[in-house]
Amino acid sequence: MTQLPASIEQYLLESGFSGTEIFILKHLLAGGSMTLRELAAKTGKSTGVLDSASKKLLKKGILGREVINETPKLTLSSLGAVVAWVHEDSEHKHRAMERREKDLQSFVDSLSVEVSRADIQHYEGLAGLEQTYTKLLEECGGHMLHFLPVRHTEVEDPLRDFLVSYFRLRRRNGVITRVIAQDTPLGRRYQSRDVFEYRQTLLVPESVYAFNTEKVVAGDWVATINHEENKAFLIRSKEMAHTEKAMFEAIWKQEMVKQKEKVGAAAPTTVKELDVGTRVASTVRDFLLSKRSIAAFAFCGVLAGVLTFALYKNNEKLILKRVEEKILSVAATGALQFDANDLNQLRTSADITKPQYAKVIRQLNAIRQQNEGIQYIYILRPTEEFGIWEFVADADSLDLSAQKDLNKDGKIDEADHLSPPGEKYDPMNSMNENSLALIKPTIISALADQWGNLIAGWAPIKDSMGKTVAVLGVDKFASDVGSLTNATFKPVLYFLSLFFLFAFIRLAALNRSLLKEILSLSKTKAFLTAAGVLVILFIGVSYAMYLQTLNLIKEQTAERLRAIAATTALQIDYKDLEPLQFAADMKRSEYQRVFEILNNVRKENPDVKWAFILRPTGNEGIWEFVVDADANYFLPSGIDENQDGVISESEENVFPGFQYDVSEDPIMRSALEGPVAAKEFHSDQWGTYVSGFAPLFDTNETAVAIIGFDITVSDVLIKARNKFLSNLLFIVILFIGFIISKNMTIFK
Repeated sequence: MTQLPASIEQYLLESGFSGTEIFILKHLLAGGSMTLRELAAKTGKSTGVLDSASKKLLKKGILGREVINETPKLTLSSLGAVVAWVHEDSEHKHRAMERREKDLQSFVDSLSVEVSRADIQHYEGLAGLEQTYTKLLEECGGHMLHFLPVRHTEVEDPLRDFLVSYFRLRRRNGVITRVIAQDTPLGRRYQSRDVFEYRQTLLVPESVYAFNTEKVVAGDWVATINHEENKAFLIRSKEMAHTEKAMFEAIWKQEMVKQKEKVGAAAPTTVKELDVGTRVASTVRDFLLSKRSIAAFAFCGVLAGVLTFALYKNNEKLILKRVEEKILSVAATGALQFDANDLNQLRTSADITKPQYAKVIRQLNAIRQQNEGIQYIYILRPTEEFGIWEFVADADSLDLSAQKDLNKDGKIDEADHLSPPGEKYDPMNSMNENSLALIKPTIISALADQWGNLIAGWAPIKDSMGKTVAVLGVDKFASDVGSLTNATFKPVLYFLSLFFLFAFIRLAALNRSLLKEILSLSKTKAFLTAAGVLVILFIGVSYAMYLQTLNLIKEQTAERLRAIAATTALQIDYKDLEPLQFAADMKRSEYQRVFEILNNVRKENPDVKWAFILRPTGNEGIWEFVVDADANYFLPSGIDENQDGVISESEENVFPGFQYDVSEDPIMRSALEGPVAAKEFHSDQWGTYVSGFAPLFDTNETAVAIIGFDITVSDVLIKARNKFLSNLLFIVILFIGFIISKNMTIFK
């Protein structure tokens, strides 16, 4: 491998090259063109890490791709590209230094030649800047002028705490601030807060007014404030202050005129004295033919589109939450099934011949088969290398020699790579999320690796001592969120509804003469009728939106419970259920094993209220409890939750053999055929809830019982209410805005 001098490597690092990028350059210098797999074999790094680094080098123009023997390979395009990149970086740094020097020179040149007569003060540090602003406020005489290059947001401002109290003092003293700022994204954000900051900001083109430091004119004082170096210079000079004020006012006036010319003004429309019908028809036609109407409809279209997009994104957020909760529940529940001793036997690719490997792979595939929509499921453990993990087992990698189209895209490529035990993996995302997964089930942010753009849920797998030895990962394609969102949300219908609603509001608000003519036909009755219809419309829309949100939450909750039930069912041996027939059987070891499994699962999913196992009896429609997570021989027979001194039916616990009527619950009965989600609320003596069920099979694949999990209706309604609040706020604001605009139109 070609060796680079240490000084050259250090220079490349300072110019923005990462260690992995330099590593790739050195290997390509030595070995010519290579594929990612060849680079991975030579360097020992994962293809995911190398792929990320090589893409950056391709973007810089340093690497290229060429096809050799029908195989795409990476090649070093030109060493001159490296030199050019370093040269550009050096030029950028040099220009920055020159700009600072010019700023200093500009300040020095602005000083009066009779400096001996001027009062000059100098401040340094954040405390010095606070003194500067306080001094200017004392000397301003009620008005301050600023030339301000906005470099950061209010939150990022190191003086943010001081500026809050400074604003209050300025507001109390009635000091208005006028600011000329450059028209940049930060400048526009700064201007948007004028109403809260007791100031007026004018945005000017950055290319025309290229000031780099803040300049303040207050009374006879002129201050130059350098926020990068935390330095300020103040000079008191009437002549200089007069010149700076004149220049400020000239720029302000010139730019205000330009901006008003861009906005323009519409000529008023005159209406002749004709009969009411003719006046109304003429006014409507005149409005529809005017540029004003085009602008109004364009505005309505944009607003309806923006709000439709916002509602779509809100719906997408709900679906994403639903997907995340499902895969997190599958991971948390599935992690309880694996034996740490089995995983400790799997360290290298040679261990795929061990029986423990086949056992773990079977468990992974059983979990995936029980939960539709799961793309990948695997086990990882952290390595001693910071941020790098290694595979323990992967559900698709029982036979590493097999060619599998894992993502069903019709071709076998790196996205279909099979991972043996011991293969390194770099998630390339937040280290905090990965570390947190060693403690509790965690959603790993959507990231793109060689297997695709995925949403992952990781849950810790612990040994008998409670120590985390690995994590179970469950992946789903991020694109599935968009598909599910489109299936539950119709953007065209939302857009058209909002568009016509806003068009009516704008028609009423903009064209006062038209509205007056229409209202004159029936006076106040028409208004009251229209207002009543509008109120009913808003109530109907808000209720429909609430029902949609509630249905999404119910579906999301039930699907998650179904996933929990399906995954937990794999942990329970049907033989443990056979001897459990009577209350006395709660003391048996079989009951205790199943009881512990149910409570472990409930511990990993704290919002689950009930967890239980039921089986059919010889009587049609009558089933019996086998195990309940709240019932054991050492526990009381019930809990007086309402503290009325009586254990009612809703508060009593159950025991093996306790009968339960399922004759009016077809969803629960269908759980003998496969995992199901009870998406509608169901009520019995213990309350109202949504549920998820899954069957328990014997060796003949015959369902002998079902396992169920419940979440109470109150938890579901709280989730739905919280999700709906943002939409409800939008509806209320819209209604208030309409009433205000309509009243202004009528009574003006």
